[in-house]
Amino acid sequence: MKKLITMISAAFAALMLPSCLETTTTINVNKDGTGTIRQKIVISGEIAQMANKPDEAAGHFKDEAAKFGEGVTFVGVKKLDLSDDKFGLQVDFKFDDINKLSIDPNTGMNMGGQGQPKAESVTPFTFKLEKDTLTVTNNAAKIVEKAEEEADDIAKQLADGMNPLNPDGMMFKKFKEEGAAKGVKISLVMNFPGGIAETNASNSKDNQVTLAEMDFERIMNQEDKLRKLNKLKANQTKERGELIKEIDGLHTETASEFTVKLK
Repeated sequence: MKKLITMISAAFAALMLPSCLETTTTINVNKDGTGTIRQKIVISGEIAQMANKPDEAAGHFKDEAAKFGEGVTFVGVKKLDLSDDKFGLQVDFKFDDINKLSIDPNTGMNMGGQGQPKAESVTPFTFKLEKDTLTVTNNAAKIVEKAEEEADDIAKQLADGMNPLNPDGMMFKKFKEEGAAKGVKISLVMNFPGGIAETNASNSKDNQVTLAEMDFERIMNQEDKLRKLNKLKANQTKERGELIKEIDGLHTETASEFTVKLK
């Protein structure tokens, strides 16, 4: 569970780029392993001007397609009609073999604006389809372990209050004062048009499985629960898991692996 907190913090940091407010990724999976990926991205600031430049946006997302895995191809992008201070893009991709898919909900969010760092692509979720059963592997823990190995000073950073989910830390207070979490959301959902026969996924309803859903504005408004969460010791996994379930706006797949049997 400690690694889950780190993963959530990393996702929040990625979404704090000045260009992106919200991203929703829906993976539509057919029984034969083919399917589509649809991303809806809400952006603001200078980079939002790209929403009015279809050629530039298309070029960017053609390059992003490869980050979803081998054989994923870009289908198209269109502008979504939103309020005056926000712009939205709907981006569509297709794939022929889900076994080659590797999904990171952050893919596509960083549109390479001037002065903005490009987030390194990671692959939290990978897939293996055998007959009518799809196995989904959650690699988030391995990614966090690698990040911790590469960042020797991460413990010091967290101790200094750089944890965005620590209400007593300076990063949390800074984001709170600036309203940086307002409207910041991330969602990653799998949809099975043919239906689900059975699954042991943590968050499933009808024909969908939610891999991750985070509303950071709602999460950061629950300071008491976050404070309790940060005070729990690493070996208090049961208490930590129960508390995470109580946090409004936070739904994540915690199992390292689960299966979906397709109809």
